[in-house]
Amino acid sequence: MPATYTVTAIEENTCRIRAQGKRDINEEPIVSQTGQATVSSKLAGSSQADLTVDRRTGWLVRKDQTTRLSGQMQTSPAGPQGSEAAMQVDMEITTTVELVL
Repeated sequence: MPATYTVTAIEENTCRIRAQGKRDINEEPIVSQTGQATVSSKLAGSSQADLTVDRRTGWLVRKDQTTRLSGQMQTSPAGPQGSEAAMQVDMEITTTVELVL
């Protein structure tokens, strides 16, 4: 998902960066192979991440990210038996990454 990055604070040892991105429903579907089926997802939504980076090393100290997507997922079986299935999806993914020393 393309994003814009904005430095929101510069402190003595760290800087904070906000990343914001959007995905339109008309963008290319996300296609993945899972076992004996192909899953094609037409999803739209947004993502926001707040990152804290060590100014001296450039290492990520912390990242808090929330992604919200909705749309349709379609599953197609690999073999001649079985039928396609489609379902509407709404999801929210929250991720926190923290440096452990």
